[in-house]
Amino acid sequence: MPRTLSHYCALTDIQPDDINTYERPLAQNPELAMQALEAVASWQRVEQSMVHLYAFLLKGNDHRAAASFMALKGIDAQSSLLLAAAKDAIPGKRLLNFMKLLNVTRKSKLRRDRLVDWSWAHSEALPDALLLCKPTIDGVETENFDDIYVYHEDDFRQIIADSARLAKLFKEYIRIALVEGDASEANEWLFSWLDRA
Repeated sequence: MPRTLSHYCALTDIQPDDINTYERPLAQNPELAMQALEAVASWQRVEQSMVHLYAFLLKGNDHRAAASFMALKGIDAQSSLLLAAAKDAIPGKRLLNFMKLLNVTRKSKLRRDRLVDWSWAHSEALPDALLLCKPTIDGVETENFDDIYVYHEDDFRQIIADSARLAKLFKEYIRIALVEGDASEANEWLFSWLDRA
């Protein structure tokens, strides 16, 4: 996962004036910019799997389920909708595991949302990285290095891989816990993945 810029201060002599937030920072490293875009786009697979699960829980039309699910903005609202549907369909311990799955999903979505909602920057002191700055009411904060994250290629690849794993987890949860009904296998598989998340 990305580290804050303060971590790199001992390695480089970076100053706030070295942080470029205005002159097309993503264009300074187009290969990493493409990785960032893929990381953002990778969330779509998770949402598709969540929609599929929602439709399965409702035993209804995928198109109507997708429309109602996607009309909700934000992971909290979507998770609440899934949980409400799950309470009728998923018994006991499997529901607790499902709630853990939703919690991991929420954390992953918040990390992904940072890529969309924060401000990109670049610094010549870290040419193989992109910086992500926390926005403030006055613009972008470049003085507090604890509010600036440094993203390398591996960080974006990790986000993409996490999204793929979450999408698979939702699909496998449907198959194991809901279709085949083998709660012990689903619980073991889910716990092993959630422990690593």
